[in-house]
Amino acid sequence: MRRFLQAGLAVVVLLAGYLMFWPTPVDPVAWDPPADHGLTGAYAPNERLAGVTRLARGHVRAPDAVTFDGEGRMYTSSADGKIYRMAPDGTGAEVFSDVGGRPTGMAFAPDGALIAANEPLGALMRIPPGGGPPRTLTDSVNGRRLSLVNDVTVAADGTVYFTESSSRFHYDRSRWIVLEHAGDGAVHAYDPRTRRTRVVRDGLQLPNGITLSADGTHLLVSETGAYRVIRHWLSGPRAGATDTLAGNLPGYPNDISPAAGGGHWVALMSLRSPLLDGLGGWPGVRRTITRLPYTWLPEPAPIGFVIRLDAQGTVTANLQNSGEGAFTAVSAVTERDGALYLGTETGDAVGRVAY
Repeated sequence: MRRFLQAGLAVVVLLAGYLMFWPTPVDPVAWDPPADHGLTGAYAPNERLAGVTRLARGHVRAPDAVTFDGEGRMYTSSADGKIYRMAPDGTGAEVFSDVGGRPTGMAFAPDGALIAANEPLGALMRIPPGGGPPRTLTDSVNGRRLSLVNDVTVAADGTVYFTESSSRFHYDRSRWIVLEHAGDGAVHAYDPRTRRTRVVRDGLQLPNGITLSADGTHLLVSETGAYRVIRHWLSGPRAGATDTLAGNLPGYPNDISPAAGGGHWVALMSLRSPLLDGLGGWPGVRRTITRLPYTWLPEPAPIGFVIRLDAQGTVTANLQNSGEGAFTAVSAVTERDGALYLGTETGDAVGRVAY
């Protein structure tokens, strides 16, 4: 019995030592999260996102991004690196390109080329209008290799703006980015004329979705780790400034896209974590958590959730679904011909729901 107790004590000591002192690449920063008001007021629970039709099943895996070309054809990404083109009803799916890594964001350039963010390669890629093999536009900034490139938007002059959610971690460690809260994300711009990449705005908390305003004066960015959508001004009297369009969101904002009639759609991947918010001021505890197996980190509660914001950041639409069979982990929302097309980080189909 005595040897058994000694062995048990040794195991406990070793485990405690591991959790306290084992090296970890994560260096959490203390912060004070805004009070989570939950699903109240403009975010009241509803089932308006119920009845989602699943498209392209059997072809795509975790279709993170969804976009359309000028002829109304739908394009969506797959975690295996393929980009599919198909009819808006999901029929006729064909491989448009294979970028060799997970495409996390896509947007069309003025010349008809498709620009894709290739997350595992840390690169921005150009696919010619007819499809086929991609070409790398950029994979570095200021002499540093890019890491978690995430979403893209293209200006009328061809400038590509894109988010880098973290300069140190990739998608498969995205929960570490939120746990650390170090603000190592940024927005960059690639100039196709000079072929140079520059930093537009850094110090961001997991910047994710990005789009240009209709007049091109500012960028809208989903700052996932800060629960908000921000504006970064490119021109006019506020050029270079950044402000908050919509803050203290009840979930983690993902991709953002224009809404018909004005405003923007924002996909909320999941609700906020009370545990994570509660540990905001305890960086040491968060560091200890990162020493646990990554798969042990808590999964967010499944929910389908998208909102629409007007130009002042007011919520003008709120669509949710948390019931059985809900289309969850919504990563993208694109409005087209009276319907919303939804991407997801976990499912096997593109979602479509009438709106």
